[in-house]
Amino acid sequence: ATSGGEGESDNGTLDAGIIDQKTVEMFAKVADAQAQIESEVVVKDANQADQAMSGESQGANGNAGIQGSDQGGPSDSQSIDDSLEKLRMELANEIQQGLAEVEREGDKIIVRLAEQGSFRSGYADLQPGFLPLLNKVGDAVSTTNGQVTVEGHTDNVPIAFSERFQSNWDLSAARSAAVADYLLGNTELQQGRVTVVGYADSKPIATNDTREGRAKNRRIEVIVDGS
Repeated sequence: ATSGGEGESDNGTLDAGIIDQKTVEMFAKVADAQAQIESEVVVKDANQADQAMSGESQGANGNAGIQGSDQGGPSDSQSIDDSLEKLRMELANEIQQGLAEVEREGDKIIVRLAEQGSFRSGYADLQPGFLPLLNKVGDAVSTTNGQVTVEGHTDNVPIAFSERFQSNWDLSAARSAAVADYLLGNTELQQGRVTVVGYADSKPIATNDTREGRAKNRRIEVIVDGS
């Protein structure tokens, strides 16, 4: 499953303000991974994230995040369409198997990875069966232009008691960092292009009232900003 106690338990959420040594060590590990990939772990709600990714970020540090742009035209749109079709071709088998979806939203190309076999419930360790898909995605995305954001998403079921994570916010950020770290270390994707974000359940793509809907919401998205 791609989220903590999702669908397994509604009880046992951690008490706020209590952070044990293992939790501290976990965040230290994530911070170290992020230092190596020159990107930033961001845990924010959807409104904050949308603002941060808008053109208002143009004046911010150019080494992190996504740069907004007011420049665009038919040639830019065609370039994005070309990248979209290329990604769909390179990931055709994975799309056919239901492991990935590739779509365009505005100037962004979204590679959405299904939760099947990606993580154990409540953990941020990549499962071996997930790695071949990540290899294909990383190499495919490396051929595109633009900043890349790796997003972690969960359903709305509170995470079960865990010594590692206090909430789905923590878990989704750690999982996106784990995916980005793997992509940069094992594929052609280059350092300096990647930002990781944990959204928890703030950006659902399906209802959380059914098992099927919750499964769709538990996902990793690799987004290429072509603006």
